[in-house]
Amino acid sequence: MQSDRLTSAEAAEALCMTVQGFYRLAKKRQWSAIEIGPHQTYERSRIEAEVTDRLKRKQSRMTPAVRAHTEKCAETIRQYWAERGHEIHVEAVGSDIRSDLVNGLPRR
Repeated sequence: MQSDRLTSAEAAEALCMTVQGFYRLAKKRQWSAIEIGPHQTYERSRIEAEVTDRLKRKQSRMTPAVRAHTEKCAETIRQYWAERGHEIHVEAVGSDIRSDLVNGLPRR
């Protein structure tokens, strides 16, 4: 089960930055931290939103071929699960494909 909070190290890894860089970003964004044991934790939703925003900003650097391939893959995944009676949310974000699948399977 996923926790609704991330440690600063996990958040820094998700954002591809150092922990010190993450602390500067958290201060700039005014994210509040809660200490759990020896770790400072942050809301998972805020970190995921930041990751998505960064990926969307990087889209302008993508070639049309990469964008088209990503969108085609997302549509293929959507069709695959629709044929099996599942409605899932799949989104092409940059060169990544985001979905609500859990370990490659639809949520129940």
